[in-house]
Parts: sequence; structure tokens; C-alpha cells
Amino acid sequence: MDDAIRNIEEMEEKIRVLTRKKDLLKQICKKAGKEIKELKRDNKLLANDIADMTESMKTYEDNHEPKSLSPKYLKYL
Repeated sequence: MDDAIRNIEEMEEKIRVLTRKKDLLKQICKKAGKEIKELKRDNKLLANDIADMTESMKTYEDNHEPKSLSPKYLKYL
């Protein structure tokens, strides 16, 4: 009978330990999920900024293209 009680107590302790580990992993995963979500948001914002800058550069280049090149520069093209 002592062995049976000891086995039950050991199993209960294992259950407590596993439950604590599960709760800790759950917290870690939740934190990681929030960080991933934030990184995805930051990535999207940066991609939008790059697209805006690229469009601005293209507009600038289109509006400030030289009208003609002098013949001495044409030989380098």
C-alpha cells in the first residue's frame, strides 16, 4: 500500500511540474507571438516607406531629367 501511495504522490508531483512547464511555455509563446506580430507590422511600414521613397525618386528623376546632353558627354554613353 505504501508503494501505491508513493506512486500516486510521485505522479501528482510530475503533474505539477509539467503543468508549471506548460504554463511557462505558454507565456513564452505568447510573448514571441506578440513580437512576431510587431515585427511584421514594422516590416510592412518599412516596405511602404521604401515604396513611397522609390516613387518620389522616380518623380524627381522624371521632372529633372536633362533635356539634352552635350556631344562631348554622349561618347560616354
